[in-house]
Amino acid sequence: MAENETDPLAPTEVTVDDLPVRRSPVYRSFFANAINLVTSHMDVRMVFGEVGPDEKGEIAHEQVASVVMSWEHAKALAAILLKNVRDHEQRFGPLYLMPKAPQAEGSTPPAPKAPDAPKAAS
Repeated sequence: MAENETDPLAPTEVTVDDLPVRRSPVYRSFFANAINLVTSHMDVRMVFGEVGPDEKGEIAHEQVASVVMSWEHAKALAAILLKNVRDHEQRFGPLYLMPKAPQAEGSTPPAPKAPDAPKAAS
């Protein structure tokens, strides 16, 4: 092989950010306000859904999509999400998780507890 030729079988370093982005013809966007995880030793399945009134007016959890990935991708996703949540809170203020128990009709959910202020040095 000549000195200026490259080996076609040699590994190349390419990151996802270097690749062109194309949207698949079957691409769809969904709103989700609920997620369930189904896991195995090999992968993680995230089942996204929407909780809200159905056509009868009853509250239901409608599953709309699932995404399956390896544990390695799940760990990378967790790191990316955590970084973005921290950046969002830095810019807009803290986020508070909703209470887990549903509220009785007509009642007001408790206000989120603000984090304790740092104590002044004496």
